[in-house]
Amino acid sequence: GDFITKSGGYQNAYTNYDTTTYHLSVDPSHIDRALSLFGQQFSVPLLSQEYVSKEKKVIHAEFQYRKDSVFRKTLSVAKNAFFGKGQNISKFSTGNSDSLSALDDKTLTQRMRSWWEQNYSADGMAIVIYGPQSIKELQSLAEKNFAPISKRPNQKSYPLNEVIAKTPSIAKARINDEERSLYLLFKLPQKDPE
Repeated sequence: GDFITKSGGYQNAYTNYDTTTYHLSVDPSHIDRALSLFGQQFSVPLLSQEYVSKEKKVIHAEFQYRKDSVFRKTLSVAKNAFFGKGQNISKFSTGNSDSLSALDDKTLTQRMRSWWEQNYSADGMAIVIYGPQSIKELQSLAEKNFAPISKRPNQKSYPLNEVIAKTPSIAKARINDEERSLYLLFKLPQKDPE
């Protein structure tokens, strides 16, 4: 984080039900070092107990900031209507001080490492690099900095969420009187494995 910030860049991440997206931006003159550090997050992450307590506070702060958002409340109503309350996609999915205090920092750190070992595999990742360098240079940087990421033979699989509502369908909710929003969820045919 310090190198990225000192180099005039930024980094962040967000997690959806089944993916986590990491992104960073850095001055092109620092791309090699930035990609080296970025790649190490996935090949040899620190996952240090020292940072677990700090990160728990960050997660709780983000939860507090977003918990009353119209988007989050509307999405919750839609997920319950279309998927039902029992499926993983409809369960509490962000974390807060209550959910994160159920485990001490040492146990949580061990669980994080175990989760990383089960889920972070090269064949489940994709990377996009954009810069003024040639395609050949960018490809070389990608290969150099991301080749060390392991391909794990026994990745954990997660159940698909079944839409229980008849589609197309509408879920209605009155969240507040000040904002209006419409979210459309479509059931798409499942992609055949390649």
